[in-house]
Amino acid sequence: MTGNIFTSSIICNCLNLKIKWDLRILKDHFGNVDIKRILSIPLAPTPREDMLIWHHLDTGYYIVKSGYHLAASLESMDVDSSSSSNRQWWNRFWSLKLPKKVKMFAWRFINDALPTAVNLMHRKISTSSACILCLCA
Repeated sequence: MTGNIFTSSIICNCLNLKIKWDLRILKDHFGNVDIKRILSIPLAPTPREDMLIWHHLDTGYYIVKSGYHLAASLESMDVDSSSSSNRQWWNRFWSLKLPKKVKMFAWRFINDALPTAVNLMHRKISTSSACILCLCA
């Protein structure tokens, strides 16, 4: 590849006056696989301004209500998928042949529920986050 991709990074620079892809410019900046993909992109017969399309509505226009519904549906998908895999992991963890106190310690550690000085202060049980052994915070 010859030339600098940044000098013709605008797509219109890769088109000729007849609104066809300019193979000379494409060959200067892209490999054969990419050129094949670029040539498969259909071009409009007449130039027009680009516009943003919100593909979650038939009108193509974004409205807050549709954005909210999309965000809510994505959030529920994340919660559902993570909770089921999370549940499977915990079921496997609790079925391990370990002493109960080891499993409880691991659960407390993973859930940040150990009674450390920082956690005790955070829960307003203690007034200091300093270590009682070395007095450093």
